[in-house]
Amino acid sequence: MKSIIDPSAVIHPSAYINPENVVVEKDVVIGPLSAVGIHSLVTERKYLVMGKKRRIDLEGQLVIKENVDIGPLNSLSLGSVEGSNTIIDKNVIIGSSNIIAHDVFIGEETVIIGNIVLAGHVQVGKKCRIGPGAAIRERIKIGDGAVISMGSIVTQDVEAGRRVTGNFAIDHDVFLNDLKEKMGKI
Repeated sequence: MKSIIDPSAVIHPSAYINPENVVVEKDVVIGPLSAVGIHSLVTERKYLVMGKKRRIDLEGQLVIKENVDIGPLNSLSLGSVEGSNTIIDKNVIIGSSNIIAHDVFIGEETVIIGNIVLAGHVQVGKKCRIGPGAAIRERIKIGDGAVISMGSIVTQDVEAGRRVTGNFAIDHDVFLNDLKEKMGKI
């Protein structure tokens, strides 16, 4: 499929938009040096050839819904297979220097600050907040309204409305209580 870009979209001249399999809806802004609709570097064992990673052609789409703001230096991948798409829902804000892998879904009104990694098949609910430097491993589900604190490494699903912190990310209140306990022993 040839890419479809709504005429109201504002795309910086230095941004790369794949000429195939990308849909950009109305009032989307894409910042400088962002790569939109790229092919992922697959690292699963079955795609290692003679011990080396190999790039595979992705056949899904990247759909960016209306009123999404994508800052500079972002990397957004296509869906992995035909019919499996990466979707950025409406009114999402994506700061700078983020990596969004294949088959990711980001729910409406979510804010991603910067320097985060969303691995393949991550599902982010509506109105979530993901702080700078966070990393979310593949196939994780983040519930609606969840908050991922700065620098958190998320290795398990996060329930709706929860706030997680740390490496490995745990409930924010548990993290603070543990920290207070440790500080009292110093």
